[in-house]
Amino acid sequence: MKRITTIFLIIIALGAILFWQYTPKKSRNNNKIFQAKIGEKDDLIKAKELVLRNDSKSAIELEQMLDSPSEKVRSASAKTLGIIQAKESFHALIQSLNDSSWQVRMQAARSLGKLGDKRAVDPLIMFVSDPAKGIEARATAILALGELKAKGATSLITEILEDETQDFGLQIAAIRAISTIGDSNSEPLVKSFLGSERREIRFNTIRTLGKIGTVLSIDDLTKIIRNDTEADHLRTGALISIGRIGGDKASSILVEMLNHQDEYIGMYAAKGLSLTKNTEAVPSLLSFLQRVKDPYVKESVNKCIDLLSDFGR
Repeated sequence: MKRITTIFLIIIALGAILFWQYTPKKSRNNNKIFQAKIGEKDDLIKAKELVLRNDSKSAIELEQMLDSPSEKVRSASAKTLGIIQAKESFHALIQSLNDSSWQVRMQAARSLGKLGDKRAVDPLIMFVSDPAKGIEARATAILALGELKAKGATSLITEILEDETQDFGLQIAAIRAISTIGDSNSEPLVKSFLGSERREIRFNTIRTLGKIGTVLSIDDLTKIIRNDTEADHLRTGALISIGRIGGDKASSILVEMLNHQDEYIGMYAAKGLSLTKNTEAVPSLLSFLQRVKDPYVKESVNKCIDLLSDFGR
């Protein structure tokens, strides 16, 4: 009986060896890839589940996933640590700034901005200064510096804006970062980008001036509004930015634009007026409302009137 059992086991072993030897190597490799993809998918699902769970153990598990061989898993983990505000994972995210994948580096930079830890400012400045880190990741790091309101990054951001050879994606990020840092000293430099040939840069410049600009920017924004050949999103953006700057001069221009032949321009002028909190503009808005034909514009203007009326109470 023992002899029969031994012979049976030898046959099974020889069969396994022959199967492995004569199975095409490509087929074996495909099976490994398939198994790896299953593992990757499971880890990505797990990362999503940890967002919902968001307990003390979530950050620990996500940090462990930062060592995954899968780029997608590491990227998802770095992103999720920011979503759940895992402040205890600060050092792990700093280390991920040196990941071999630009996508992981980008998500790590974004999450560091979300954590709000000022200790990230210097590492992020060094990161942005290194061209080898990749344009997308560096642009995200600039935005993270903006989220951190890093005044210490202003000189670096200014250098990026002044360097005409810089990638326009970095410059857009720099303009947006200035708006969140709130550095009004950069207003003259930011205004210079209103003349850019790239509409995306001009649009972000207009938005930024609405956040850091003063009355000195109103004339430049007014030129855009009054130019009927300008793209609509630039003109409406300028109307909103003038409203954010506020003051008598802003209100006067916005009231004037209520008379524009295009009702949608008038609608954004009304939105701008609601941002000024100038209750004296209500009669002008009521007059504009009587002339409006488009139902959507009517509804929007009514909301603006309600907002200003609330400020007056």
